[in-house]
Amino acid sequence: MSGEVGEDGGVIAALKSLPKAVKITLAAGSVIGSSLAMAGLFESFIRFMENKRFKPAGKFLETSKGAVHYVYRKCTSESESMDRPILILDSGIGCWSLVYRTHLEEFAEITDVLVLDRYGYGHSSYVNDGSNRIIDHVDNLETVLKLLEIDQPILFLAHSLAGVSATCFARKRKSSIHSLTKACFVLCLSSKSCFKVSLAFLLNFACFAAVRNKTRMAGVIYIDAMTRGGAELFAEKMATRRNTSKTGYLGKFLSHVGGLRLLTYLGKLPTVGAYARELLPELVRTTTKWEWFSSFKMDLESCLQCYGLVENQVAEELVHESEGCLDDIPIAVLAPDYLSHSKLIEPGMLERVTQAQKNAANFSSDSKFVTIQDCSHWVMWDKPDVVLDTVWDVISRYEKSTENRIPPETGH
Repeated sequence: MSGEVGEDGGVIAALKSLPKAVKITLAAGSVIGSSLAMAGLFESFIRFMENKRFKPAGKFLETSKGAVHYVYRKCTSESESMDRPILILDSGIGCWSLVYRTHLEEFAEITDVLVLDRYGYGHSSYVNDGSNRIIDHVDNLETVLKLLEIDQPILFLAHSLAGVSATCFARKRKSSIHSLTKACFVLCLSSKSCFKVSLAFLLNFACFAAVRNKTRMAGVIYIDAMTRGGAELFAEKMATRRNTSKTGYLGKFLSHVGGLRLLTYLGKLPTVGAYARELLPELVRTTTKWEWFSSFKMDLESCLQCYGLVENQVAEELVHESEGCLDDIPIAVLAPDYLSHSKLIEPGMLERVTQAQKNAANFSSDSKFVTIQDCSHWVMWDKPDVVLDTVWDVISRYEKSTENRIPPETGH
C-alpha cells in the first residue's frame, strides 16, 4: 500500500514512533515554514496594493538598460522663469525624488524644476550590469534635458552623494564650451584670407552664442555633499564591510517575507528618520525591497570608482576635482553642524569632513561656504528656508555675472 511504511502501520504510525526531540523539531519546522509562507503571501499582497496606491509622479525615460523616472515642473509664473536657470534637484545615496516631494511646488514658484531618479529607486528599473551608476545617471540627465528641449542655463542642487554627479555634470558642460571655442579659434587661425578670417570669426561668435545658454552652468549648490575627501573616508571605514559582506541571500529572504518592512517601521534601517512622516508609507514601498539595498551598495561602489578608490582594482579616475576646476561658476556649499555634536565621531574625522567640504568651495572663484547651525544631514527638511534663500542667491549671482559679461546696449 502506498501509505504504509513497513508491515505494521502507515506514515502516522511511523511518525508516532519517532523520538520526542525529532517530533518537536518537525512540528516547529512545520509551524515556521507555514508562517513564512503566509508572511510571503502577505508581503506580496501589500506590494500589490502599494503599486496600485502610489503611482509615478512624473514620466519615464526609456534607456537601453531600463526605465528611469523623472519629474519636470514648469514654473508657475512663466514671465518670471523665462530667463532663469532650470533647477535640477539631485538626491543622495539610497534616495530619490521623494525627498523633494514637498518642496517641488515651492521651487516651481521660482523657476522650472527637474528631478531624475537613479536606477533601482522609486519607480525606476533595477539595473545591475556592472556599469558606473553615477556616470549612467549623468548620461541619463543629459538625455532627459535633450528630450525636454531645455535651453536654459542649469543650476544643479546636489545633496550628499549627488555632489559627485554635480561635479561630473558641471565639468562636462564646461568642457563642451571650451571644446567649441577652441575649435572655432583654430578655424580662425587656419584661415589665411581676410574674408575667411572674418567668416570664421562670425562663425565662432554665432556658435558660441547659440550654445552659451544650453551648455552654461548657472551654478552648483552642494548640500552636505560628497567630494573626494568624503569618498576617501568611506573607502577607509567601509573597506572591511564591503569585502566581507555576506548578507545578500539573507536580505533577499527578509525582503520576501516582510522582515525588511518590519525593521523599517521599527526604525532599524537607514534613511527612515530623514523623511517626513506622511511620506513614510511611500518610502517603504522601495526600501523594503532587496533591490534598494543592492542599489544602495552599488551607489557607494560607483562613488569610490569615480575617484579611483576601489580596492584591489586599478581604476581610472572618472571625476576630477581640483581648485578652480569649475572656473567662475557660482557655487554654494551648505555644511550642517550635526557631526560636531555627535559623540560617535572619531577624533580627527570631523576636521577631515569639514576640510573636504571646504575643498568644494575652492572649485570656483565665485563661491560661498555656509555652516548651518542645529541641522542634520537632511538640510532640505530641517532648514528649507536656508535652501530656498541659497537658490535665490546663486541665481542672483549668476544673473549678475552674465550682466557683467554682456555690454549694455547703447541708446540712440
